[in-house]
Amino acid sequence: MMTMGARAALEWLQERGLGTKKPWFVEIALDVVDRPASRTYSNDTDSRFHINIYPEEWGVFFCHGSRASWIRVTDEPFVHGRDDHGLLGELAALSMVGGVLRGVEQRYRLDFRRDHALIHSNLGSAKPAIREWLSTL
Repeated sequence: MMTMGARAALEWLQERGLGTKKPWFVEIALDVVDRPASRTYSNDTDSRFHINIYPEEWGVFFCHGSRASWIRVTDEPFVHGRDDHGLLGELAALSMVGGVLRGVEQRYRLDFRRDHALIHSNLGSAKPAIREWLSTL
């Protein structure tokens, strides 16, 4: 039986037309700087929003002002390490990620650059579909 997180990840993948039978992953990093998001960053000084989607789960990571929240969804949403920004109650579904992202942008007066997102995936042709999805968030 699939978990709630696995079901949402599979639906997300299929909605993008990216179905595959091999193991896959999608990792997205958003930054507030006016250049492509870097692979390296500091939890203490940077403002970042990450969206990670895997066959068995999905989750988000947000850091700002030396505080961080990392929420993962498998059987249900749970805090992975810490939730300094109180995001656990806001993330019930993968389809709600855009609202959570916009909410932290408003709350902290940030502008995450979707056009400069760092996208890491083993799905070779996935980047255009992922960038299109990001533009809707």
